[in-house]
Order: sequence, then structure tokens, then C-alpha cells
Amino acid sequence: MVKKRTILLLGVCLVGVAIGVGIGLAGRARDEAARTVVFGVFDGATGEGVTTTTVSGDALGALSSRDWKMDRSLLSRVPPYRPEDRSLVSDLLDLQEREGRENALLYYVIAGWFWRPQVSGALNQKLDRVLARSWDPRDRALDRYLLALRPVFAEIRKGAALDYARGIGASKGPNTPLPNYILFRSAVKALCLEGRRLESAERYSDALDEYLTALTMGRDLGTPDNLLVLRLASVTMQRIPLEMIRRLAIGGRLDRSTLERVGSRLAEIEATQEWSTTATLALEAKSVEVTFKMMAAEVEAEARQGGSSLFGGGNSPSLGQAHKWIEGMKPAEDSFKALFVHETKYLGAPWWTIDFEAYRAGIGEIEKTRHSGAGPMAELAADIATPDFMVAFAGIERFRSRLHQTRLAVALEMFRSDHGRYPDSLDVLAPTYFAGGLPRDSFSGRDFNYRPTPDGAGYDLWSTGPDCRDDEARIAYDASNGTTSAGDLIFPARGE
Repeated sequence: MVKKRTILLLGVCLVGVAIGVGIGLAGRARDEAARTVVFGVFDGATGEGVTTTTVSGDALGALSSRDWKMDRSLLSRVPPYRPEDRSLVSDLLDLQEREGRENALLYYVIAGWFWRPQVSGALNQKLDRVLARSWDPRDRALDRYLLALRPVFAEIRKGAALDYARGIGASKGPNTPLPNYILFRSAVKALCLEGRRLESAERYSDALDEYLTALTMGRDLGTPDNLLVLRLASVTMQRIPLEMIRRLAIGGRLDRSTLERVGSRLAEIEATQEWSTTATLALEAKSVEVTFKMMAAEVEAEARQGGSSLFGGGNSPSLGQAHKWIEGMKPAEDSFKALFVHETKYLGAPWWTIDFEAYRAGIGEIEKTRHSGAGPMAELAADIATPDFMVAFAGIERFRSRLHQTRLAVALEMFRSDHGRYPDSLDVLAPTYFAGGLPRDSFSGRDFNYRPTPDGAGYDLWSTGPDCRDDEARIAYDASNGTTSAGDLIFPARGE
């Protein structure tokens, strides 16, 4: 019988060191024994909630080697605790072979294989507090947390350095494998936490690099050929580092050349995102179409093969019954087709031209026809979930507005560095400080609103928000009041 060994993590006397460090130690062992890996729930100095999991020596050895090859051999190194990654890695490798270039998403998936710590509620509150305020050098728990995540950061930086990612599309419908959004979002927050630590040491340029890496990773999750759920996840992830960049840029801690570098990179980040509502809706429609085809194929296959019923109990339907069931799905299928035509007609247009009353009324009429089919498959088909597209795209446009405002703020800081004050108008920023022409407010279609203080030491900058009305920055938009509720998207400037 093979004797089991326990591998203790580096610095075991420090409660809360994670598996990322333990993996490095595991690679030194050469036998085939199974190992019990200890990893902590990061809870300050209490050590509560320490758990164990058994992972094969082969799996740990595969992870410990950093000589990754982005080919089919990668599939043999998918850890046993991440089986859901196998299909995603396989599809990404297929895509990489077709395109003939490396894909950052593969490196991000690998980064997740090194992520084994679990974060307690108390530590997560500390993390959010640091992101909102500043780093506390007396808090050793966060130091240990970042130490454990070094292998994660290393893989993320490799991926971000490629500056290229591509999604796998929607050809598999509901079976399309998705990256681990929750883990990726945690990684983005951790990178920003590392940036805050560097800021506390006055290493502002290094901190900026961490924020830009996190922003790049967030962008990469929402690349073209990705479903809307990943675009929304991408926007949510990017908001965190973009806020860190905004604070750093307007805080007076970046020199003129660094500000120029920030502005250039933000322009690249914007230019390489998928902003087309029409393209995203077409991909969503394709996914639903594939779903209907898969449901029909499953019913027909069951009828041909016989056996237990798809719905539990009884016998499978006859081929004739199966065809009737499939025909019963048609009203729902037609309803979804009409829905995507309707969504594209309205939401594919510029935001300020949309008649939201007519848009909502049309949605209601389309939904009335969805449940008119007959047979046991009809209700299943009618209940296929789709997001509230108006809410989703409003959220994406709000992020786009904040990205534009941040780019403008960086340009304003460059102007201030050269002239000792902020300009009287945004128009003077282009082209010297803002290449390619000033952005338009995607909600109103007009220029962003800008109001400098009389002494030129400060300014107000805002978008009209989804209601397309200018409230002169007197009312701040709050999405919880409704997607098109009153209020402006106000950019917090210096002295907030």
C-alpha cells in the first residue's frame, strides 16, 4: 500500500498561506504517492476553517512545473479539482490552432488552477475596505493572502502580456463551457489589492501596471464571440481597476509621461472591446437557436432508441409522438426569433433615439405567444431563460461612459500638468491631449458635460445617463431606481 504523505505549505506557522505556495513544494517530491494538501480559509490569525483535500502526486507534479506548453498536452494537466475546465481548454486549444496565435484566456484558466484559498467574510471586508480607501501596512493577513496568490498573478500577467484573447462562440448553445467568472473577478480584485500595497510604498508606476493588467484581463473576458453573460462579467470586472486608475490619475501622483502612457492604454482597451449591441444579440439568437435544435434532437433520439422517458417514468415516445412534441415547441421558437428581431430594432439603434414605451409594449406582445404550444416540450421551450436585454446593455453603456470619462480625466490632468490649471473647454484637449477626437456621450449623442471651477483648480464632468436628460450634475443616477430613471453619471474629480 502506498504510504500517504502530508505536504505542509510554506510558512505553515503563518495561518492562511494558500495552496499556490504548497504546489511549489509538492513539485519537489518524486514518488507517486497521493498527497493531502492543506490550505487555509484566510481569517486573520485565527486559523479557523482549515480544510484538506487529497490530490494525486501526478496532478501536483504537473502543476508545479512552470514549463507550460499551449498544446494538447495541456489537457493532461487539468487538475482533478477543476474537471469543468477540460472542455473549455479543449475548445480554446482548437481555436488557437485555427488562428495560429496564443490566446490569453488559456493563461487565465491556468491561473485558476493555482487558486485554492478560500476567503472568509471578514477578510473580504478588509479587502473591499482597502480598495475603497488605502492599504493598511499593519494588516499581515492581506500580506499572506497576496503571497499565496503569486503563482496566480504570474499566469495572469503572461496572458495579459499577449494583449489578445478570443472567445469560443455559441455553437454549443447551453453546453458552451464558460470561464470561472467568480474566480476571475476575485483575481482582478486581488491584483488591485496588490496595486494598493504598491501605492502605499509610493511605487505608483508599479501599482499602475497591476491595475492595467487587471483591466486587460477584464476586457479579455468580454471579447467578440463571447455570450452576453461574459460581456456583463467583463464590464463588472473592469469597473474595479478602472476606478483604481481614475484615483491614481487625478491624485497628482503620476508624472506627465506616465499619464500619457495611461491615456494611450485606455484608448487601446476601448478600441479592442466589443461594443456592438447588434453583434451580441446575433450571438445570443444563435445560442437559443442551437438550444432548440439540441432539444429536438434529444427527443427524436430518445424515440428512436427507446428506454425510459425523458421526463421520468414510463416509456419513451414513439417517433410520431416525438415529432408532435417537436412541433409543439414551434410557437416558443418563433416567439424567441421575434424577440431578437425586436431587441435588435430598438436596442441596436443609438440610445437617445429609442422609444422605450414602444419597446416595452412590443416585448409584452411577443411574450403572449410564447406559451401557446402544446405537448410536454412546449413549456420547457417557452421557459428558456434570456436576460433583460435593456438592463444589460444599459449597464454596458454606463461602463463605456465611465471609460470615456476616465480617458477625459487623464487628458485633463495632462493639460493641467502643462498649463497649471484645467481648461475652459474640453475642445482644447484634441488632438494634443486626446487623439482621435473627443468621445460623445453614448446616452445623449452629444459632448460630455464639463464645467471648470472659476479658478481652474477643479471641474465637474458628467453624462446625462440613460434618461438622456441633463440634470446639470444635481442628481446622481442610481440604477436601483430604474434603468431609465432620472440622474446624471457624475465623474468624481479631484478633491472628491
